[in-house]
Amino acid sequence: MYEVEDTNCIPACPNCGAKGGRVERCARCPLNDLDYARSHSAAGRLLNRLMDLEFDVGKFRVDWADVTAEEAMGLRILADERDRRQRELAKKPKDQ
Repeated sequence: MYEVEDTNCIPACPNCGAKGGRVERCARCPLNDLDYARSHSAAGRLLNRLMDLEFDVGKFRVDWADVTAEEAMGLRILADERDRRQRELAKKPKDQ
């Protein structure tokens, strides 16, 4: 592992020549807690399935017989929450 000054322009690895990069989070990053909850709780695993299913439904043909009632309800709730958030943002003054 090596560090670069500019993570927007990552050069090839001096050891293997690969041009991929990975940005490490600090130990206090709240995204670590979010990732843990999404992978270790029933609600988090459902959210992950819903996000995957939402993508699949939008890009591919998904037979609704393959979607559980829990997932169908979850997709509806997810869509409703996104719509509510959009309405809230639309009402908010632009200078905030």
